[in-house]
Amino acid sequence: MSGKRKATADSGGNVKKLKSSGTSFQQRTISSFFTPKTDTSAPRAAKAMPSRDARDLLKGKFTENDENRQNDSPGPCSPNEAPRAIEQDAAVESGNEGGRMEVDSPSPKLSKFKRLRRLTSDSEEELPGRTRPAAKGGTIPRRSTEAFRYRKKNHACGENTEGENSQYVEVSGASAAERNRVRERFLAKFTIDERSEDPNPEADEGDMDSAEDGEVEHGTGKGLPRKVGNQSRDTTPVQARKGSGKTKSTYTPLEQQFLEIKANHPDCLLVVEVGYKFRFFGEDAKIAAKELNIVAYRDHSMYTASFPTHRLHVHVKKLVQLGYKVGIVRQMETAALKAVGDNKNAPFVRKLTNVYSKGTFVDDIGGEDIAFEVRSSYLLCINEEEGKGAMDTAKISIVAVQLHTGDVIFDEFDDNYMRNELETRMMHIQPTEIILPGNPLSDMTETLIRQLCESFGSTGDTVRIERLKGAFLDHATARKVLAEFYEQPILDNKPTGNDNGTALAAELYSQALSLPRRVIICLAALLKYLVQFGLEDILRLTKFFTAFASVAHMVLNANTLNSLEIFRNQTDFEEKGSLLWILDHTKTKFGQRLLKKWIGRPLVQLPDLQKRIDAVEEIIQGDAQGNVFIQRMRGLICQLPDLEKSVCRIHYGRCSPSELNNTLLAFEKIGSSFISDAWEKFRSPILKDIYKSLPAIKSDVMYFRGMINESAAKSDDKIEFFSDTSKWPEIGEFKENLETVEEELLAHLKEVRGEIKKPNLTYVTVAGIEYLIEVPVNQASKVPSNWIKISNTKAVARFHTPFVIEKIKERDRYREQLVAACDTAYAAFVREVGSRYELFRGVVQSIATMDCLLSLATVAAQPGYCKPEFVPDATVLVKEGRHPMVENVVSSYVTNDVDLTQDRRCLLITGPNMGGKSSYIRQVALIVIMGQIGSYVPAKSAQLGIFDSVHTRMGASDDLAGGQSTFMKELQETSDIMRTATNRSLVILDELGRGTSTHDGTAIAFATLKYFIEDLKSITLFVTHYPVLGQLEKEFPGALRNCHMAFHETEEEDESSHSIIFLYKLTRGLAHRSYGLNVARLANLPNELLATAREKAAELEAEVEQRKTANSVRTRADLLLRFWRETFAAHDFALIKSLVDTRSVDNSI
Repeated sequence: MSGKRKATADSGGNVKKLKSSGTSFQQRTISSFFTPKTDTSAPRAAKAMPSRDARDLLKGKFTENDENRQNDSPGPCSPNEAPRAIEQDAAVESGNEGGRMEVDSPSPKLSKFKRLRRLTSDSEEELPGRTRPAAKGGTIPRRSTEAFRYRKKNHACGENTEGENSQYVEVSGASAAERNRVRERFLAKFTIDERSEDPNPEADEGDMDSAEDGEVEHGTGKGLPRKVGNQSRDTTPVQARKGSGKTKSTYTPLEQQFLEIKANHPDCLLVVEVGYKFRFFGEDAKIAAKELNIVAYRDHSMYTASFPTHRLHVHVKKLVQLGYKVGIVRQMETAALKAVGDNKNAPFVRKLTNVYSKGTFVDDIGGEDIAFEVRSSYLLCINEEEGKGAMDTAKISIVAVQLHTGDVIFDEFDDNYMRNELETRMMHIQPTEIILPGNPLSDMTETLIRQLCESFGSTGDTVRIERLKGAFLDHATARKVLAEFYEQPILDNKPTGNDNGTALAAELYSQALSLPRRVIICLAALLKYLVQFGLEDILRLTKFFTAFASVAHMVLNANTLNSLEIFRNQTDFEEKGSLLWILDHTKTKFGQRLLKKWIGRPLVQLPDLQKRIDAVEEIIQGDAQGNVFIQRMRGLICQLPDLEKSVCRIHYGRCSPSELNNTLLAFEKIGSSFISDAWEKFRSPILKDIYKSLPAIKSDVMYFRGMINESAAKSDDKIEFFSDTSKWPEIGEFKENLETVEEELLAHLKEVRGEIKKPNLTYVTVAGIEYLIEVPVNQASKVPSNWIKISNTKAVARFHTPFVIEKIKERDRYREQLVAACDTAYAAFVREVGSRYELFRGVVQSIATMDCLLSLATVAAQPGYCKPEFVPDATVLVKEGRHPMVENVVSSYVTNDVDLTQDRRCLLITGPNMGGKSSYIRQVALIVIMGQIGSYVPAKSAQLGIFDSVHTRMGASDDLAGGQSTFMKELQETSDIMRTATNRSLVILDELGRGTSTHDGTAIAFATLKYFIEDLKSITLFVTHYPVLGQLEKEFPGALRNCHMAFHETEEEDESSHSIIFLYKLTRGLAHRSYGLNVARLANLPNELLATAREKAAELEAEVEQRKTANSVRTRADLLLRFWRETFAAHDFALIKSLVDTRSVDNSI
C-alpha cells in the first residue's frame, strides 16, 4: 500500500474512514484498543461465556445495565457488551469456541503496542517511508495483536461500515505535534470551555421541556462548539445530525428521569444517585463543576459531573453554604430486589428524597454532625402591607423559626420610613435565609434587607433569599390553611409530644389562630415553604412561640447593638472584642445560643433580675465552699453534645443510630448524676427548678436505652440495633432466613470438598466477593465445566459454583428485605423517642440555663467585678467603673466614677479628640446592660436602676443606597430616639451636629440637649465640641453638669505647637479647645501641612477673639449711652451725642 491516503471523521468525530489504493477501514478512538484478551497462560479444553447471572453478580447491587443508553436505537455497544464481544472473537480465532471462559482477564500492556498514527484531515499527506506492508494475495500478515484488531461487530453494533478486512494502521512512532493534536482532541471532547458561547442559544422546536425547567438542551443540531487551539469540534450527538432538518433530541432513560424531576423542582440543584456515585446533569453539572472543583464533561445528550457516595455530605454542605437549594434524588430499589421484581428491565426508580437550603439544613446525612456551626440559623419570613409611597410608614409582620432548636419568634409592627424597627429585629435574629413575597416589597424595605444581608455576609457567611410566588395569601385563606394544618392531629388522634394528643392539638390550634392577623399570613407562607422540606411539624409546637417585643425584656435597637459592639466589633465584624466575647464562657452549643439571647434582651422586671443575679452569687459561694453538685454540673456540661439540635433531629425523625445513642447516653448521664432531692441544697429558686427537673427523665431514658444494642448503634448498624426485636417479628424471620442460607452454603462446601478431593477447602473472600472457591492454577482444568471463574492470579484461580451464585442472590434478597424491615422499625423507634420531645427539651433548657449562670459566675469571679445593687429609680451610681472590653486589650485602664440620677440626669462632656469621651459613655451603657443581664459589672461598687431601653447616636456614616447624607442619618437616628425614649431610658448622643456648618450644628445640638433635659427627662450623656452648650448649665442647675476629659498641655521646643497628654479622667468644667492639630500630628501628617494649619488656626482664633472684643465694647457703649439718656435732659443728650460718636466712645473706653 503506497501513495496518498485520505481520512474523514464521521458525525461523532470518532471513527475514521481511511481510503487507500486497495482497502478501506475504520479506526476508533484510542480507548477502543484497550480491550482485554483471553488468558493463554494455561491450556484449556474449552472456553465458554459465563452466564448472565454471574456477570450481574460482579456488577454490584447498583449496576445500571441499560439505563444510560437507548434501547431502541442503534449506537455504540454498552460497556458490558463490548469486552464480551471481543473475548468471543478472540476465542473463535484461537479455536476455543466452547467450554469455560475467564470473566476478569488481565488487560494487555500498552507497552506491547506501537503507537497508532492518527489522521485528522482529508488533505493530510501520509508520512513517507511508512507504507503498510502487504503479503501475498493482498492480505496483511497475522500478528500477535490480531485478537485486538478493531472489528465492526465488536464496536459498531449496528452501524454500517465499509470493508470486511478493516484494520488499523500501525506506525513505529508519532511526532510531538501528532501527540499534541491527540491531546487537544481529547480535551475538546471531555472538558468544558467556559469561554465558548452558543452562537444560537434558541432551542429547537422539538426540544423537550427546555424552556420550562431551565435545562439547556444539548444534541439538537445546535450544539455548542468547543475550541481547543485552532481546532473546533461539534459536540452534537450523532442521532441529532443524521438526516436533514431539525430533529428532536434523544435522551437516555436516566436523563429522562432527571428532566422529569427537574421540571417539578427547577430551583434545585439535583444530585442524582447512580450506583456508587452521585451525579449532576445539564446546567447543574456546570454549576457543580465550578463550585466544587470537579470535572464536568459531555455524556450522551447532557453534561454531567459526579463524585463518590461517601463525599455526599461534604459537597452538599458546601453548596448549601454558598446559598444553593440542593435536592438529593435517591434510588428507591436495589439490584437484588429489582432482579426479581416486575420492573427488572426498566430503569431504577428514583425519587427526590431530601431538599436542603441554608435555613433548613438539619439532617445528619453524612454520619457526622455537619450542620452549620453558627449561633443564629433562623429562617425569617417577612411580609409588608402598604408603605409603597416614598415617605410612608409600613406595616410589617415577621415569623422566624430556628429549626435546629425549635424556637419560633413572631411580631408585627408599624415601621417608619427608615425601617428602623425592621433593622432592629433583623440585627437580633441575624437570619441565614429570608423568605419574601414574589412581588418586591417597598424600595426602602428591599434596600435595608439587601444592605443587612451584605453586612451579615461580610464575615463570609452569605444570606440566602427565597421569593415565594402565591404563598402570601389573604387573611381568610391563610387562616383556613393553618386551621387544616393544626386540625390534622385532632382528626388523626395522633400525639404531638404528649399522651393526651387530641387535647394538646386542640390547645395548639387555638393558640396558633389567636396570633395577630398579619402574623397568620406570614405563618401560612412559612408553612408552605417548610412542607417541601418535611419540617412543618415544628410549627405545631406553639408552646415555643414567643413574641419578639415583650414587657419582660429590654430590646436593644440596631444602632445600640452596633455602637456598643454587643455581638461583634466594628473593626472586622468578628465576635472577638464584643460584649458577647467578654461574657461567653459557656461549654455547650445550646448554652451559647441562650446566652446570646440574654445579652440581646436584658431583663426589665426587678424580681426576675434579682433571682438571676442571686443565682450567680450562690454559684460563686458554692464554688468557694466546694459544693459537690455545682462541681459535678461543671464536669457534666463539658461532656455534652449539642443536645438541642439532636432532640430536634429526633423530633424530625432524621437522626442516625449513633447520634440517637449518644443523645440518650447524654440524657442518661444527666438523669443519673443528681439525686432526686439535690434541689433542696440550694436557696435560689432558679437553681432549685434546674436540679428538680433533671432526674425526671431517668425512667424514660433507661427504657429507651434498654432497647438498644450499644455496639451496633455506635457503628450505625440498624440490623443489630435492637437488643430485643419482639416488637418487630419480621426482623427475626428475615434473620432466620439468612442463617438458613448460610447453613446451606456451608453444607454445599462439604460437597465441593468431596467433588474436587480437597478436605481442607474453605471459602475465601477477595475484593468484597464472598464464597469463592480457590483452586491452584495447575488444577483449574479439573474443576467442573459449569463452574464460573471469577478471578485468578499466577498461583490460584477462583470460582463460583451455580449453587453458590443462586444462594448469594437469595441471601442478598433476604438481606435487603431485612434492611427495609430494620429501617421501618428504627423509624418507629425514633418516633417513639420523639414523642418525649417536650420533656427532653425542658431538660435541655435547664442545662442551658445552668451553663449560662456558670458562665456569668466565671465573669463575676474575675478581679475587679462587683455585684450591682438594683434600685427602683433610673439611677447609675458607679465607683471606679471600667470599660469591660477595653480593659482586656490595654495594659492599664483609668477608672472613672458615674453619678447620674433623676435630679442629676445629664452630663455635657467636652474635651480634646482622643481624650476618652466615647469610651466613657460606652462604659456607662455597657455597665447598665451587663447589670440587667444579671452579670456582675467591672467596678468597685455599683448601684443601678432599671432602664426600659438604651439608645445611642454615635459615629458618622452615610447611606448612599438610601439617599441619605451623613448629617441626614444623624438627625434621623436622633428623631427615632426622641420618639421612643422615656424618662427611664439611657440616652447617649455623641457629637450631634458635626455634619453641617458650625452655626447650624450648634443650634441643633443646643435645641436637642434642651429637649432631653426639659421634656423627656431621660438619663443623658451628651458629647460635644461646642463649648457654647455649657450655657445650659445655668438654665438647668443640678440637672445638667459640664464635664471634660482631663488632659495636660505642654509646649514643644519650637514654642509654636503644643503636646497633649491625655489623662482619661472625667473632671468638672468645660474644655474650650479640642486640640485637633495634636491628633493630626499623631497621625503623622507632613510637617509642612501642620505648620500651615497651625498658622491658619492662630489667624482664625485671633480673628474670632477680635470679634468677641469688638462685640463686648459695643455692648458697653450701648449701656453707657442708655445711662446718659436717662440721666441728662434731652437737649443735653443730643449735644453729647453729636460730640461723641461710637468710635470715640469705643476708644475712650
